[in-house]
Amino acid sequence: EYGEARAAKNLPWFTLRQVGRDAFVNFHNPDPVDLKMCRDGWEEAKEAISSHAADIIILDELNIVLATQMLPTQEIVDFLREHKNNVEVITTGRGAPEELIKIADLVTDMSEVKHYFHKGVSSRNGIDH
Repeated sequence: EYGEARAAKNLPWFTLRQVGRDAFVNFHNPDPVDLKMCRDGWEEAKEAISSHAADIIILDELNIVLATQMLPTQEIVDFLREHKNNVEVITTGRGAPEELIKIADLVTDMSEVKHYFHKGVSSRNGIDH
């Protein structure tokens, strides 16, 4: 019941698909189930992109998946380059690989300057989840 899921319930034209576990993922030593879920999610995303299933597709946290090599960067970059004009694709997450940045039309780098979490404040209902 995080924010995006709540918002999706109020947007009839918006589809949200969670393709990973709702749990901590060890990016340095990923569990085989996490690797399989990444692969399955990518295959689903490829189908959505190539079939023009939506005008905008957001691949949330794909950048960290690529930065930690849970999926091969070159495969994703090649596919996105080939289908660049089919749909608006947005990737999010830290550590976007340079290869992805090079083919992107728009790159935004948001960095934390200050966060209440570091003062011991946990996530807040309706704001952070």
